[in-house]
Parts: sequence; structure tokens; C-alpha cells
Amino acid sequence: MKNKFELKLSVKILASLVAAIALSLAFTAYKVDLIFQASSLKSEKAKGKLLLDNAAFDMSVSLYLGLNSEAANRMMELLRNDEVLSVALILPDGKSIAKASSNKASKGSLAEAIKIEKNVTDTISGKVLATIVMEYSNDNYNLLVENFRIAMNKVALVSLLVLALSLLIVRRLLRPLDIIAEKMRLYLPGKVINFGIKESSNEIGQIVSAFKKMQENIDYYNTQLTHINERLEQKVDEKTAELKHNYYYDRMTKLPKRVKLSEDLEQEEFSLAILNLDAFKEINDFYGYAAGDELLRRVGMWILSSGYRVYRLSGDEFAIAFDSNIRADELLAGAEKLLTDLHNTVFFYDDEPIHVSATCGVCESQPDILNKADMALHHAKESKRRACIYSKELNIEEKYRRNMEISSLIKDALKNDRVVVHYQPIVEISSMKITKYEALIRIIDKNGSILAPSEFLQVAQKGRFYAELTRRVSELICKEFKHRKESVTFNISASDILNPATASAILKNIRDANIGDRIIFEILESEGVENIAEVSDFIIEVKKMGAKIAVDDFGTGYSNFENILKLNVDFLKIDGSLIRQINDNKNARAIVETIVSFAKKLNIAVVAEFVSGADIFETVKEIGAEYAQGYYLGKPSVMRVDHNHLSAR
Repeated sequence: MKNKFELKLSVKILASLVAAIALSLAFTAYKVDLIFQASSLKSEKAKGKLLLDNAAFDMSVSLYLGLNSEAANRMMELLRNDEVLSVALILPDGKSIAKASSNKASKGSLAEAIKIEKNVTDTISGKVLATIVMEYSNDNYNLLVENFRIAMNKVALVSLLVLALSLLIVRRLLRPLDIIAEKMRLYLPGKVINFGIKESSNEIGQIVSAFKKMQENIDYYNTQLTHINERLEQKVDEKTAELKHNYYYDRMTKLPKRVKLSEDLEQEEFSLAILNLDAFKEINDFYGYAAGDELLRRVGMWILSSGYRVYRLSGDEFAIAFDSNIRADELLAGAEKLLTDLHNTVFFYDDEPIHVSATCGVCESQPDILNKADMALHHAKESKRRACIYSKELNIEEKYRRNMEISSLIKDALKNDRVVVHYQPIVEISSMKITKYEALIRIIDKNGSILAPSEFLQVAQKGRFYAELTRRVSELICKEFKHRKESVTFNISASDILNPATASAILKNIRDANIGDRIIFEILESEGVENIAEVSDFIIEVKKMGAKIAVDDFGTGYSNFENILKLNVDFLKIDGSLIRQINDNKNARAIVETIVSFAKKLNIAVVAEFVSGADIFETVKEIGAEYAQGYYLGKPSVMRVDHNHLSAR
């Protein structure tokens, strides 16, 4: 905020000049006055000395001749001068010969008189004969000083008048600067200022010319800036429109995305189907990602051309809007017809035909329709159906809620060390000794209850904690068997092998515990065959450490003896469904006998699982299985003591 008492710069400059000049004049006047006083005093003393010099010669002759009275008379003649107030003649011994005063002399005048002394000497020898002391009036001196000071005051007054006049002239000269300042304070870009001052070659004229040029430059650059801002605003609008379009529409298929679907569902009601292309990963792997992208575009356009409003959700999923007034049975029938038509349509890429099938989840118009249609899709996939319509009777929400609870339980168990391993003994039938254990994961909930893998493993495999569970189990196994002599079997899935971080962690734990020659990896035959290349590489790596390979649940699924040769296995664990029926089903026994016979020829040991009773144990022993495992021989439990020297029952 501007101070209303703040002086202008011009006033400050002028005031400074006036103060400087005034101080200079005052100092000069003071010095001149001192010099004049000294000069005047010196002049008066010189006059007095001249009088004494004239009288001193006559007095010296009289004093030399001893005529003191003559000398006194000559001294008295000095009083005839009006300016002499008193005289005295004093001998060298201090004795006064004569002393006299003028009628004008007074006590005051004598106090201020100029005192002058002169020695009277012998002209031949230079001996001091007497001293004349004269008091000389200072009236003339005072008059001179006073007149001088009056003259100086007049000069000072004239100087002040000249200064004042100069100030007025300078103020007048600086007035145009005030006008320029006032005008510039009101300046705005685009507004032309007329200073009312003629441009000329003098300084003020040059300042006015410079300000006018500055106005022109500011107006020019302001115009340019306006144009730039307009272009920027246009670009921003275009980019905003582009970003908004990309936010709502998929770049590849040009179809609206999930966010657009969510907004449309808030503004209107319609039924919804979510369509997921089956085995799309295989299409990408076989034909390449370019073909997969092109197929997604064409499928989207095909659905659109079939008269439906379609959205691309993500990956290989599309959402299709249906009329909200369609009944549930008609809605499901419409979705199934769409799936049939899609299945019968052949898409081509580089002249190669590609057949497509899909699974669909459908939901009638209702709140949270998108999530419910997605639930229906997952239910259709789990139940191996082409299409499924959402219904409360399917109890899908309860399954989802339970899955979330289990996922939270797994996370909490990992965080609080409630993931444990139970071990089930595997008995060597010939010696009836426990030579191996199968490691089986368990989770302890907050209430202390133990959960078997069937209660949480499927959820874990679909979530993000499965790999961490596998790594944790490998740590616990290695810690337990680091100081034991038995072997231990460890169930490992293809996803564990295909996960570099998990596979590396497992191998590191085994090396650190130095149990490579006592670890047996159990692999499902179906998973091993589906990922034969990756699994084979893993088998080669672990066998270098001395580990062995077992195929779990053999006798179901593929059950291809050729695959056993490819996987280079050491053990076959016969599926429990065959062992349980071995005494009641001739076909089951025949299959087991065939597996045992085949394994012996390949020098592969056989483990009979689910041996639940003595009769089954005796049968697998009779058939020739090398190992047996089941509740009859021992239930899974926490490892408490070293069973190395204990026999099985």
C-alpha cells in the first residue's frame, strides 16, 4: 500500500541538492567570517604598531640621554589619536615611567581594547631601554565585522532566492515525468496512451518516444500471445476430446469400454450378457498376437452387425446389451442363439480359417448387473455350460463371499505364520519301514481349526497367494528334513514350475538345506503333458541335484504310458479311486496290475495311495507295489519325533 506521506523522487533529489548547497553555503560563510575577523584584527594591530614605531625612535634617543620626562611627553602625544585609549612606558625592571588614558577610555572599552606592546631599544647596541604598552580601540574592528556580516546575510538571502527559483525551474522541468508516470499507471495492453508531450531530441522527448515504442511492442506481443493462447485452447480442446474418446472407447476395436457401459447403466435400464471367447490364448499362441487382435476386432464388428449394442470389457470379453423387457427364458435363448451363430461363423486371417466359440453369462436388468453377469459367466465356465443366467438360487454371491473369506484367511495365515505342513508316512512294503513322507499343506485359522487343502487350495490357485504358499511350504519342508534321513515328496504344479521366481526359490531352499537327493517332486500327469517342454527342463535341472520325480494320481486323466517315458519319472503314485476299488472291482484291479507290471519293466517304483485297510494293503502287496500310503499306515500329522527306526503297523 502506498504511503500518502511518501515524497516523490524528484522532490527527494531537489531537497537533497538544497540541503547540500545550504550546508555548503553555511560552512563557507562561517569560514569566511573567521578569516575576515582575523584579517580585520591583524589590520587594526598593524595600524597601532605603526603609531608605536614612529614614537619609539624619538623615545629611544630621550631615554638614552636620560631624559625620561622628554620620553614621557613624547608618549603622551600618542593620546592625540582618537583610537588610542591608554599608553604606558615601563622600564625593563618593571617600573613605570609614565601612564596615561584618553578621555574616551572607559572600563568597558578598555576590556575590549586591542593591546599592543613595543620595545624601545638603543639604536646602537640594541639594548631594550623601555617598553611602550598601548590599548587601542576596537570600534573600527567591530564596525568592519558587522558590516561584513550584513553583506554576507544579503548574499545568503540572494542565494536562497536563487535556490528557490532554481527549484521552481527544476520542478517545472520535471513535471513531464509526473505526467508520464500518471499515464503509465493507467496503461492496459491494447489501450493507446497520449502523453500530451511533444516528442523531441531532449531527454523527456526521448522518454516519451521510448514509452510509445514500448506500447507498440507490448500490443504486438499481446496480440501474438492471444493468438498462441487461442491455438493452445484449440489444441487442448482437441486433446481433451481425444482423451475423452480414448477413455470411453477401445482403440483397437473402436467399441465402447467398460467405463462407458457403467455410465450407460446409470442412465438407462437394460439386460446384459458378458461373452468370453474360449481358448483365446491358444489362438494367440498358434496364429500370433496380430491375428488375435484382428479376430477381436472382427468378432466385435460381427456382434455389432448382428444388431446388438456391444462393449469391449477387457482382453477377450465383450458385453452385449439386451432389451430390459425381454423375459429371462427369452434372454437366455437369445444369448445361446448368439453363441451358436458365432460358433458357425468362420473368420479368416491371411486366408487361414479361424473358428471361434464362447461362453456367456447373462443377467436381467437389476442393480449391480455388471458384477452379476460376470458371476454368471464364471458359473457357466465352472459348470462347463455355454451360457448361464444369473439367479439367486445359484448362490453365486455366497460362493464369492466364501472365496473372499478364504483369500483373506490365506493372507492372514501367511502373515502370522499359520501355514503348516503335515506329513503322511510312505511305507516300504518289503521292509515295513517308513522311508518317505508326503508333505501336505494345512492352514490354521484364527480359531485354531485346521483347514485341509480341499478347503482353500482352489481359491489360492486363482488368487495371488498361491506362489507364496508354495514357497512357504518349500521352506518348511527343507527346514524339517535338513537333519533327517528320510525322503520327502513335495507336490508341485505346472504353474509353480512356469513361475521363475517360485522355481528359483524352491531350488535355492533345497540347495541351502542340502536335501537334493532326498526330495521327490510330485507332478500331475495331465499338467506335465500340457507343459511338456517347461516341465522337462525343470526335471533335468532337479535331477542334477539328485532329486526324483513322481507322477501323482496315475491311472486317471491322460494315463498315457508314453508320457511317463517323456517325463523320465522315478515313481508312479496310483490314483486313489483305483486303490479304493481294488478288492471290489475287477477292472480296477486289472488296471493296477497293468500299471505295476509296466512300471517294473521300466524300473519305476509304484506307490499305492489311499490304503485304508489291511485287506487293501495285502492286495497291493500281492500285486507287487513297492510302497503303500494311506490312513491304514498313518494319517497326516505334524512331525514330532524321528520315525526312522519305527515300523509301520
